[in-house]
Amino acid sequence: MTALITRRGIFGGGGVKGFCSIGFLKGARRVGVKIEGALGVSVGSLVATLHENGLDADEIHRVFQERLRKSIINAARNIGPDVKASELLLAAMGWQPTIVTKAFKALGAPGAEDVVFDDPQAARDELIEHTSIYPDLLPAMREMVAELGLKAQPGLRILAFDLISRKPVLFTHKNTDDLALALTASCALPGAFRPVAHPNGKMLLVDGAWYHRNPGDFDKPGAIIVKLNKATALPLEMLSPIELAGHMKEVMGLCHFHRHEVDPAWGHTLVDMLTPHVAGLSFGISKNAQDALVEYGEERAVEVLREAIANGSL
Repeated sequence: MTALITRRGIFGGGGVKGFCSIGFLKGARRVGVKIEGALGVSVGSLVATLHENGLDADEIHRVFQERLRKSIINAARNIGPDVKASELLLAAMGWQPTIVTKAFKALGAPGAEDVVFDDPQAARDELIEHTSIYPDLLPAMREMVAELGLKAQPGLRILAFDLISRKPVLFTHKNTDDLALALTASCALPGAFRPVAHPNGKMLLVDGAWYHRNPGDFDKPGAIIVKLNKATALPLEMLSPIELAGHMKEVMGLCHFHRHEVDPAWGHTLVDMLTPHVAGLSFGISKNAQDALVEYGEERAVEVLREAIANGSL
């Protein structure tokens, strides 16, 4: 089908709910909308990278199903031998050393603008030490980038967040020599995965959603934002204790993401994805549940984009 409309895409964060973003790509294709140029944050960075490297929605779907859980398992195997499961569970429930609590405080929360480190280098070193208990995504990400031959394409932008300067970091093809590092940083959810020490020796990078889950302020008006909303109900499938803890924190609004809203002033088309029974960290959901997210994402995209085309806003 020949695309009638070309737009940039902004793929928001949301963990396993990224399957909805794959469905969005299928729905956009159905209605004649071509995504050309993509900004991704967290799981959205993976969708954006695969898309900008020429993979279609079906191929991205296969990559997610074949690699997503495998990558998480591989990351878990990189946990130090002295780390106990009880430590990880306590961390998942919200217990952290003081400096980690300070660093993980979300931008946009009351008082967050006052979070500064008197000695940034010492803070960085201490944070690296205290967060070593978390799974390291970098080895699995390097494997995926190498095996799929992924590159930092001209239309690709990846958002991460520096815990030390408290500022967003945007990776583009002009400043990205290590695509795997950029992807790992964008996906390194604080409290779930290990932060990424930037080679410059100054920045300590985490999930770009710590700046904003749907960062429409980085794009000109006219893009399409795929927003993955939080869980609001109990899960329909059995989850691991850590996954269940993450699910309940999301349902109760205890997650640190205070910036998720999409400002109408940005002038973008918003595709809201509602996943009441699926939380971002529920990577153990079944293949059927993953497929259901893709199908829902496709139908939701068709509904919203057709309406936008009909009323002339797209």
